Amino acid sequence: MRRDKVVLTEKHIGVLQRVTIGVALLALAAVAFSGLRLLSSNMQLRDLTERVSAQKKTLSGLRQALKKPRKPIDPDQAKIDAIARVQGYMERSCRQNGCQLGEFQAGLERGPYLSVFTLDTNKPGWEQVQVHVTLNGPAAGALHTIEGLKNSGVPVEPDSIEIVRGDVKIDKVMVSARVVFRVLIMSGGAS
Repeated sequence: MRRDKVVLTEKHIGVLQRVTIGVALLALAAVAFSGLRLLSSNMQLRDLTERVSAQKKTLSGLRQALKKPRKPIDPDQAKIDAIARVQGYMERSCRQNGCQLGEFQAGLERGPYLSVFTLDTNKPGWEQVQVHVTLNGPAAGALHTIEGLKNSGVPVEPDSIEIVRGDVKIDKVMVSARVVFRVLIMSGGAS
């Protein structure tokens, strides 16, 4: 048997080069995609690890707090303390965010805690006081102050936020924000 010589023309070589480049690019894309997925998985794992660590610290702190004896607290004093802490936090946060606290008005009456976020409204031991706040200043500062309520150290539940645009300046928009929220107070103890 005789074999014929295979003759590669420039056309054949060009096709082979394009196919080789295409396969190489496809392999490179697959490696890059796999690398991105691995990076994403590592970031998610790190985030979950940090969350678990933070929750363990919180749990440890709660266990320590449970070991300490608690003295009975006057319910009216608990309300005053909780409201004062929220007001103090709002005043500091306003200063930090370039806003002014135009109004801080807490209700005089305490009522049973009724959440608008759950159907189970029977939360024995918790009461609520409604608070009305008016913030004046840059939109970003007002929003940061409102968002920061979660860091006040007192449980609050928002009812409404109304933001009205004021002056528009070159570098910022001034607003007046009226916020209504409820401060939650433990009936027989600190909030």
